[in-house]
Amino acid sequence: MCRSRWHARSYRSSLVLIKNNPLLIFAIPWWLFKGKAYLKEQIAKRVSVDVSLLPYNNEFLNYLKREHASGRELILATATHRLIAEKIAEHLGIFSRCFATENGINLSGARKREKIISELGERNFDYAANDHVDL
Repeated sequence: MCRSRWHARSYRSSLVLIKNNPLLIFAIPWWLFKGKAYLKEQIAKRVSVDVSLLPYNNEFLNYLKREHASGRELILATATHRLIAEKIAEHLGIFSRCFATENGINLSGARKREKIISELGERNFDYAANDHVDL
């Protein structure tokens, strides 16, 4: 997924948030001022996401399902907030662990790499990126 898709999803989540409670439009700048991780957490707490309707890359998802079926451990590492990431992992049923934005840490780019390496080691994984910041 490219950066513009993330912004589109974030934008849609923000619109749903505002539709549900228009006064929260004034809270969004404050949340963002406190950091992307905080903004993501506040939106995730207030917006229900039907993860079955997300735009998955079916070709890649089928590849992951085959890898999972062959016994390969798969870990979802995402900048999405943990509240949503865990729903995605549960829905797909192929991930043994989930690394996600939480506790004030936006898990993208270098932070995501550091998390993966701290958990798995420097060369004990393959990584499929969805955004140029993660390369």
